[in-house]
Amino acid sequence: MWLAWLIGIVTALSAYYIIAARRKFEYWQKKGVPGPRPWPLVGVFVQTMKMGQGFYDLWAIKKFGRMFGYFDGSQPVIAVSDPDMLRSIMVKDFPQFINRRDVDINGPLLEQAVSVLHGQKWKDVRSTLVPTFTSGRLKQMNGLINECCDNLVSNLEKKADADEEFECQSLFRSVTMDVIASTFFGTKIDSQNDSKNEFTKNAVEAFDFSSFNPVLIIFFLFPWAMPLAKKLGLQIISKKNLDFFVDNTKEIIRMRSESKVVRKDFIQLMLRSMNAPDKNEKKPVETTTEVQDADDSQGSDIISHNLSVGSGQRNPVSLLITNLLSISGSLRQSFSFLAGFETSATALTFLTYCLAVEQTIQDKLRQSIEEVMQDLEEPTFESIAQMHYLDACVNEALRMDSKSPKEPSSASRFYAIQRDEEFWPNPDVYDPERFSYENKQNIKPYTFNTFGQGPRNCIGMRFAYYEIKMVMVHILRNFRILPSAKTEIPLQLKDTGFMAPKNGAWVKLQRL
Repeated sequence: MWLAWLIGIVTALSAYYIIAARRKFEYWQKKGVPGPRPWPLVGVFVQTMKMGQGFYDLWAIKKFGRMFGYFDGSQPVIAVSDPDMLRSIMVKDFPQFINRRDVDINGPLLEQAVSVLHGQKWKDVRSTLVPTFTSGRLKQMNGLINECCDNLVSNLEKKADADEEFECQSLFRSVTMDVIASTFFGTKIDSQNDSKNEFTKNAVEAFDFSSFNPVLIIFFLFPWAMPLAKKLGLQIISKKNLDFFVDNTKEIIRMRSESKVVRKDFIQLMLRSMNAPDKNEKKPVETTTEVQDADDSQGSDIISHNLSVGSGQRNPVSLLITNLLSISGSLRQSFSFLAGFETSATALTFLTYCLAVEQTIQDKLRQSIEEVMQDLEEPTFESIAQMHYLDACVNEALRMDSKSPKEPSSASRFYAIQRDEEFWPNPDVYDPERFSYENKQNIKPYTFNTFGQGPRNCIGMRFAYYEIKMVMVHILRNFRILPSAKTEIPLQLKDTGFMAPKNGAWVKLQRL
């Protein structure tokens, strides 16, 4: 008897769920918005993973138009690739679209990161962080980035001398990891020669979304279960990985407070901004009493500055406790920027591949760089700013390799619009002249959105551009990039997840 009742209850609940799901999946149909037919429970998740997000978007746009509705699991989302609509969403009507999709399982460290904050709190944190990425701040990072690039050149010389072909994305991951560790976390690592160091290991584990992640599955397929997941303590990024960076940063602060060593890195710059007396005074106070590490000729950073200023009145530990809130906020933002190592590495990979295949473009770019550099031994912020053809080459690589930033309330299909033949003739051809001074004025606004647009664009955009250009200048001044026996022409891209070389991007180098 009880078995019959159980079967009846299960059947009734299943029928109710199926009916409710069907009604929910009729959401866009009832509103007259075209779109792909969702699968029960998973929406279009399976299709996007099978085809790859970029290829799926291109297919859907051709079939349903520049605006279509779809489902992430059971969550209705509207996809937009019309430049005029994008302008409305990102700029004109931005107050209506100010908040990004709420993940709510970021964990205590990341839930206050600028990329996920909402409303006024986002505005306040964003305005605090903006001074961190000014031209003056980037100039202070120049020595730290050059140091990482010099290490790269030394490693590439060995590969060139051995006539060794290599997969460049893995190498660029190491370079960008070194840069972020040095500039954001104030710590020197050498992941180019020691990829198993704890910093790199924890960073890669934290942002490896290619492997199975049950929390991401819950987010995409069962968003209604996220409150329960949060109560159970589930996080998108492992607590173990987060704790490593918390402890690492605290140790850096402790060591600097004791040794009075100062470095010009982002943690200190953000702390200086966060410790400004009021919102109208974000400009850091310059000091001439900063102490330099014997191994760091590039000078000061803000953690050390905050710990050393007024040390005659208070000991460093007392000052550290006073600034604890600012340190915590600084750490949250620094960790959120750590994910940039992968996107910068991918951009460098595509750029390097394109230059290996297009030797004429490579020669022109190298010549334009040398015309600016002349007798300079290493690139500076000012010299990089004068390299206009380098800017065009980087932008064209970014156009072809667009990884959308985290989605706002409507999903902007940046990859699809940047491969759209209507706006970009021969979109699969690498042509930096599209971004030349003469031609870039013909680019339709809001069709090049690699870093987003409007108030919520990528706050680290200027740093990413600067890092990519610095690395490329060092490479091209020392080597010719050549295709190798393993170089694919054309480059095959992964058909799952986000755009990346399917079999790696292989090249070799020749010393100049």
